[in-house]
Amino acid sequence: MTRVQATILASKHFLSEELPQNWKDLDESELFVFLDKHQWDELDDMPADWLWAVIDNLATDFMEVYKKGLDLQ
Repeated sequence: MTRVQATILASKHFLSEELPQNWKDLDESELFVFLDKHQWDELDDMPADWLWAVIDNLATDFMEVYKKGLDLQ
């Protein structure tokens, strides 16, 4: 799993549409517009920078689990 894949996977937990494959090519403004447009209704009052931090943190967790090969059973 790459960091790009982990971030896309994490985005599915908070957005109505996952981040595009080229999300790293977006500048911050474009990224935040995408987040604002696709964030879940329940998160509608949250600023895009907060949402990005949550997605990034979950992606970091996914990467740690992947790297360690944790058995979660």
